[in-house]
Amino acid sequence: MRMELLITNKAQGSLENPASQRISQKTVGGYLQSDPIGLQGGINTYVYVRNNPLIRIDPLGLADIFFGAEVDLTGIFGIEFGFGIVIDTDKGLDSGFYGSFGTGGGANVGAGLTIGFAECDIEGSSGGFDVNFAAGSVYGGVGEDGGAFGGVSIGPGIGVSANASETATFSFEDYINFALGK
Repeated sequence: MRMELLITNKAQGSLENPASQRISQKTVGGYLQSDPIGLQGGINTYVYVRNNPLIRIDPLGLADIFFGAEVDLTGIFGIEFGFGIVIDTDKGLDSGFYGSFGTGGGANVGAGLTIGFAECDIEGSSGGFDVNFAAGSVYGGVGEDGGAFGGVSIGPGIGVSANASETATFSFEDYINFALGK
């Protein structure tokens, strides 16, 4: 884990992070400069780790990354599901396997190998969209904590759908707790 190097400026009551060129102002409770990753970090681009630094870190400003497979079977109403591996960049032990299942509406049939990002926790409820075109698809949406996710997949398909999904994970931390009988 890398900790941020902060330089204290007592005269201005601020902390400066030379690596990101952002200055934290204690009296304001956030940064004076907008987040370099833009809205992927949340709707308020002046906060750090969604104002929850006790349980979150984001030393590089990266999103969680996932790799897997997805299937869309929607003819007016239908199902969409996926599974794979997630790499959690703000809490490494939360990395592991994920599975997602939900209902969809639209006209969409497709399957593919996928790569994506989630600036929110991947677990939980989400709403999104999926657009399949010949040899691939793009998808995205919003998780229950308000964070965005999105990605691309390669595989046959055609159509467009909206969906509501539930995603669960089995992380390295879950495995450790299971092995220790917790």
